[in-house]
Amino acid sequence: MEPIQLNIGPKEPGAPHVAAREDQAATNRIADDLIRLLAPRWLLVEAEFHTRGGLSMTVRMETSGPDR
Repeated sequence: MEPIQLNIGPKEPGAPHVAAREDQAATNRIADDLIRLLAPRWLLVEAEFHTRGGLSMTVRMETSGPDR
């Protein structure tokens, strides 16, 4: 199965630690919405964020499956 690509518009520049918390919160919100809608046995959400200045961050959220 191919990953789903979501393009979310740019955010306002801010302190890196604030942006990191926002990136993590956005990833968790996407995962929470998918869990609520789909009730999957296992879910992996991996989000790549690229900010101005060449910094990038990958946030990964994974649920435990029945055999994990």
